[in-house]
Amino acid sequence: VSNLVNNNSFEYSNNPVAGWDISAETYSIMTEEPLNENNTNYLSVTVDGEGAVKNIGYTEFYNYKTYQVNSKKANTPDMTFKKNEIYQFTAYFRNIDYTGTITASLAAEGNTEKYQFNIDHCAEWMPITLEIKSNVTADGALQLDFEGTGSLYIDYVTLVPMSSYGYGSEEWQYVSLRSDLVKSIHTLSPSFIRFRAGEFDKSTNIEELGNWKNTIGPLEARKQSFVHTSKHVFSVNSNSMGLYEYLLLCDDLDCLAIPVINCGIVTGNVSDYEKEKEKYKNGSVTEGEWQNYLDSISYRPETEEFEKYVQDILDLIEYANGDESTVWGAKRVEDGHKDSFNLQYIAIGNSSYDELYWRNFDVIYNRVQEKYPEIKIITYIDGDTSPEKAEEIRLNANGIYNNLIVEDNACVKGGKLFDRVESFDDYERSGVQVAVSSYSVNTTVGDTLTKNNIWSAVENAAFLTGLEKNSDLVKMASYETSFAKINAQSKDTSLVWFNSQGMVMTPDYYMQMLFANNVGTNYVSMEDEFDVDGVYR
Repeated sequence: VSNLVNNNSFEYSNNPVAGWDISAETYSIMTEEPLNENNTNYLSVTVDGEGAVKNIGYTEFYNYKTYQVNSKKANTPDMTFKKNEIYQFTAYFRNIDYTGTITASLAAEGNTEKYQFNIDHCAEWMPITLEIKSNVTADGALQLDFEGTGSLYIDYVTLVPMSSYGYGSEEWQYVSLRSDLVKSIHTLSPSFIRFRAGEFDKSTNIEELGNWKNTIGPLEARKQSFVHTSKHVFSVNSNSMGLYEYLLLCDDLDCLAIPVINCGIVTGNVSDYEKEKEKYKNGSVTEGEWQNYLDSISYRPETEEFEKYVQDILDLIEYANGDESTVWGAKRVEDGHKDSFNLQYIAIGNSSYDELYWRNFDVIYNRVQEKYPEIKIITYIDGDTSPEKAEEIRLNANGIYNNLIVEDNACVKGGKLFDRVESFDDYERSGVQVAVSSYSVNTTVGDTLTKNNIWSAVENAAFLTGLEKNSDLVKMASYETSFAKINAQSKDTSLVWFNSQGMVMTPDYYMQMLFANNVGTNYVSMEDEFDVDGVYR
């Protein structure tokens, strides 16, 4: 999203003032009488004469092409202001006994404009909104300067470029997006966008499972999600890009939306699950202990908690497709989109828990099909599953789940995608179809930030020719990952690398563009002079 303020509501549980530089007589994070029940933290500042609060934005924090933390970068302001750009500043204030003025500015060399206001009328939580112009193109920070005495509270601070995608639109009433990144997606002409619907990596207990209902409506009232990335970096997802925004972006791009919904199992305890299962099998854990453990990491069918979870999934479909006479369809209309989003697919993860997954999946599948038989359901297969095992799962689903697509996963190390080019050639042609939920190659050529090169592009392209050849069976495929920030990445590969100033499209990006805009539809047979049966184009 386009908001430049990092940790804008002080919800980072491990460091509630991350991203902020505060100079005041005293300050603290408080939770009594918060802005709302989903946004419980706020900043309390006491000033005696002068003080300042500064947000440095989403900084870089690694040395270039490494995962070595660079503390200097991590504390260097990294909001990019552009000359003559106007930014909308909004923050919620509550005045306790503060007397004086507050000045907002874009703190960057050459920016001299300052915008003064007071909060005399903010006895309760009230938003203050200003339009701030930048005189220069430079990196900097958002700064609030205080001249006065007394205490005040601050929460939910945003700074948004008014030229960003969707700004001012009735449909994009809550969020706008970074325009150049949206343009890069549009140029790829995607057929679909796959996204997580309220569920993020990595929950470690059942209470942490995400809920899409926390990601819609006014931003300040959305509940944030706590995330651990693959590089064990703790962060918070603000859910500013929520279910509604993903559906709306897909609608704008004229592509299908595929929300991924958890099947009611925690995502971060797979290794513990395997250990407990082994104990159960060898008899060191009793049946009762085993069932109690399963209940601690998953919702069990026929319980009240599971029924509520399934209803949330049904409500998601109603939100996307229902008319304004329905409860959740009316909520979508309120959020800004009158017409149905025509949702056609949902995906259900997390199969890392094998039989536990299928226990829950079976109930969810049947409940969704009972109410929405037109919805196609995509089942998840763990990334470590072999193609042979994936085909076995697909064949086992035939005759049991009719309106189903089985996932395959092909995120591999260099050279392994070449091995997968013909992996679908010998699949049984009838029955359940296949979706390659994610594919990429972590090539041995290049290092972090440069692994998306001509070598990886060729390997990915070879894999895609195999998918096109088998397009009667393989209905869709999505690349992982689309975007990563330079020196703040969680993976080595990405189609687009960006920083605060701009972005770079990789060879893999242009390979994707080539395939997206030139879909292979014909297979031409050949004589035996070559080691292949034919060519496909």
